[in-house]
Amino acid sequence: MKKGVIFCVDDEKIILNGLKTELKNTFGTSYIIETAESGQEALEAIDHFLESNYEIPLIIADYAMPLMKGDELLTKVHKKSPGTLKILLTGQATVEGVTNAINNAGLYRYIAKPWDNHDLLLTVKQALISYSQTGQLETQNKQLTELSSSLEEKVKIRTQELQNANTLLLKTQSEITEQNKELEKYRNHLEKLVEERTKELTIAKEKAEESDRLKTAFLDNISHEIRTPLNAIVGFSGLIVKKSNDNELNECYNIIETQNELLLKIINDLIDFSILESGTLEIVNQDFNINNTIDRLLKILHPKCPPNVSLSSCIKPSGVILHADESRIYQIFLNLLSNAIKFTYSGAVTCGYDVVNDSEISFYVKDTGIGIPEDSKNKIFNRFTKLDPFSQGTGLGLSIVDHIIKLMDGKIEFESIVNQGTKFTFTIPAKAKAVEPEAPKLNGQVNQTDLNLSILVAEDNMSNYMLISKQLSYHNAKILHASNGQEAIDICRENDDIDLVLMDIKMPIVNGYEATEAIKKFKPDLPIIAQTAYALAEDRFKAKQAGFDQYIAKPIQMNLLIELIRNQMQLG
Repeated sequence: MKKGVIFCVDDEKIILNGLKTELKNTFGTSYIIETAESGQEALEAIDHFLESNYEIPLIIADYAMPLMKGDELLTKVHKKSPGTLKILLTGQATVEGVTNAINNAGLYRYIAKPWDNHDLLLTVKQALISYSQTGQLETQNKQLTELSSSLEEKVKIRTQELQNANTLLLKTQSEITEQNKELEKYRNHLEKLVEERTKELTIAKEKAEESDRLKTAFLDNISHEIRTPLNAIVGFSGLIVKKSNDNELNECYNIIETQNELLLKIINDLIDFSILESGTLEIVNQDFNINNTIDRLLKILHPKCPPNVSLSSCIKPSGVILHADESRIYQIFLNLLSNAIKFTYSGAVTCGYDVVNDSEISFYVKDTGIGIPEDSKNKIFNRFTKLDPFSQGTGLGLSIVDHIIKLMDGKIEFESIVNQGTKFTFTIPAKAKAVEPEAPKLNGQVNQTDLNLSILVAEDNMSNYMLISKQLSYHNAKILHASNGQEAIDICRENDDIDLVLMDIKMPIVNGYEATEAIKKFKPDLPIIAQTAYALAEDRFKAKQAGFDQYIAKPIQMNLLIELIRNQMQLG
């Protein structure tokens, strides 16, 4: 007669071998001890034994296994061999998992890790006895059916046998009742452990979120505090150069301006990277004309191009209205164009877009630069990756671009040939619609004629106020000053001849957001431009939501500010 099979399943090999050794030492002479390291492996082996007419009295399975958990395995085994007794052996089973095993697999018992060897072996022994007794009962019931029509003596004998069997059955039921009590005890203990663990995870999650928030707030504040003095340093340096007409000073100023932009780029990359890593960056969609975004970028980047590199765009004359996150598309273009200019020493850098359909748009940036070596193509989107280890920057730009595009449910691709150039293409889902052609806008240098405007500058930092006051005075602007938000509100209320307000965000008493909201209540048509050292994309969106008509970040580029004012006031 073939030996029965005791089956053990656990994905941890050490535990599995230890379990096999214990069972083999105790039951190896009477049973085959078989093992498997996964649920699928176990099912295949069980099918083989059943096809070969082996009995499988008992299966002992771990709960927390990859691909197939213990309760699922036992349920499948139950369908193949309902008579096989099942023991769940683990320290991580959920209440739902144990309940599932009881309801769907006829779970015999649950034993927690680490187990007591005596308890384990006793349980296995009882299970084998129970399996044997169950088999005997089935045999006896069959015999009872066959003897029901036989002699009275046989009926009496069979009755006695049934009475004996019932005695054994009652004993077995009593044992099962005790085991169920033990199982209930374990279940209650598990529920308590789950509740405590849930509380611990909730606290840990809240601490992690608070840590991310504090880190981002710290970096944002550092950015603000660095931009504020840089605004004065770069601005006054420019004024000195402008008055001196000294070529050497002008060259020094260009170095100051270049290094200032590099410092700001590093700060912005670190903040954006921190926000992306914490998972708190939000995509905010709104309607905007993509042509205006690209025009603004080119005006900023034109001065950074080498003399023998042209920067241009290929866009539809009247533009396209997109419903997407303008600040993020601006940020993607800025990073890609800056890289293209940085690594293109002659030729051209071009950007543009194609409307795929009314719900998808494809953008591109291409250059005639140095290209990307073959061995670097698979890692350019990795953080802190730099094609030239001696170039300036953080190596985060393309990683940030890749993160943002994925967050927008888009994709980015590129093709590149060394010493011939590179083309990046990124596609995002966005509602797009054409706009009616508009009168052509003036391009090129800002018109330097007089503004002839009365401008209120709300700025608590005196060096920044002196700088912007001097710069605007060159354009024949009448300047009023408010050193806090409340003064700005009072001056606007008392003066009807103010044409425009330049409002700092971070000011004492009343901040720029609150001051703008108050002024717009009694002068809704008065243009207010935010000029602030808070320069993240979220800050730009927040400024627009707060009622600002325009936004410019510090350090302020004066030509951009003058153009912003002229466009806002519709000056020719």
